[in-house]
Amino acid sequence: LEPNRKLRSASNDKSTWRHNKREDFMKEFEKLFKVHKQGKISTLEVFEKLFAKNDPIKSIQIEEIIVDDTTDEIQLPSRLQELRKMFYQPHHYKIEQDLYTTTYNHSIDIKLELQSESRKKGNKIKYAKIKSKDKVSDYKTLTRKWTNRTLNTQEVKLRKRIISALGISDGIYNASVWVDLITKHRFSDEITEGEHYIELKEGLRELISSGQYDNPTSQKSHKKQSTINPFFANLFEE
Repeated sequence: LEPNRKLRSASNDKSTWRHNKREDFMKEFEKLFKVHKQGKISTLEVFEKLFAKNDPIKSIQIEEIIVDDTTDEIQLPSRLQELRKMFYQPHHYKIEQDLYTTTYNHSIDIKLELQSESRKKGNKIKYAKIKSKDKVSDYKTLTRKWTNRTLNTQEVKLRKRIISALGISDGIYNASVWVDLITKHRFSDEITEGEHYIELKEGLRELISSGQYDNPTSQKSHKKQSTINPFFANLFEE
């Protein structure tokens, strides 16, 4: 019986240690989150500061912050919607929707311009099926262009195009980079008009002209090119 008592004691000690580790982590997170809401640090800086004091993460597979039973490592949410819940304020959702709408309409405008140019030069007409009536007035109208099943896929593509067009993170998309971009601003115009980044329409024009519009990059396929802290290499792929 003695060995069993020792095993139970060791198990209890480990459980207590795991609980304390999680509690310490959450306290630190709450403190940094308050500073983040005040606009003093970015989303990326929150995570960098957290993991400067905690063990590195090897696997991100779960939907809430816990201590993994097998590795004793802190694990964070891995999905974009969970990061939104953690960091977004109401106006951030509106910024996202406006960016989707603006990006979609800009792409129509650019393709119409290329269509006109090719017609004037007597070349094969590019984007012949594109019409000005394809543009949308708002996000709600945009969502009607796709089924519920494909809406999320199309929005992922739009996010990748926006990050690539703006030249953020070497044009390489992941969800942490996206959330960091959105939470830095109060209006979508601050992102699209070229004051802080490449002007969105010009960046999209380059993507379309180079044939990269339909194949924007993501961190998963370009890990070696990413300038993001290595901690994010396997994080936030969606």
